[in-house]
Amino acid sequence: MVIKVEKFQTQEGVSEWTTESSEYISMGIYQESETINENGFIQTERMVYFVKGLTEDRERVERQIEQTVRLINKGDKILIKRFSSAPFDEWNIPDINPTTGEEIIINGQPRYSKVFLVNAIKESEHREFIKNQEEIINQSLVKIM
Repeated sequence: MVIKVEKFQTQEGVSEWTTESSEYISMGIYQESETINENGFIQTERMVYFVKGLTEDRERVERQIEQTVRLINKGDKILIKRFSSAPFDEWNIPDINPTTGEEIIINGQPRYSKVFLVNAIKESEHREFIKNQEEIINQSLVKIM
């Protein structure tokens, strides 16, 4: 698997917005992964993870972005994409099929996704027991990059 992780290098990667009480800033981390799927085809997946803060804390947000990129590249953190039939938060919109431009529907419901930053599992932590079949099913619903 080939993984490329970097901070957005252009102004489009910075988003600023205002609410009634504060002004906010958001900056993203872009990750592109290439894998070979079960049919032998190369598959490319792109994920974006956002770090948010107050506009006045722009330097702290930038520092967190740089630190997060270093932790991912070092192998201490990973980005994962989770899927759901319900929105993860009030801003979450349904996933769109890039080929058709239509919402992705599974079992009659829109599919939602969100990227999370989590601790990477170290080789020594792989030695855990699965208690029941439900745990295996639940683990398979999370796509780890």
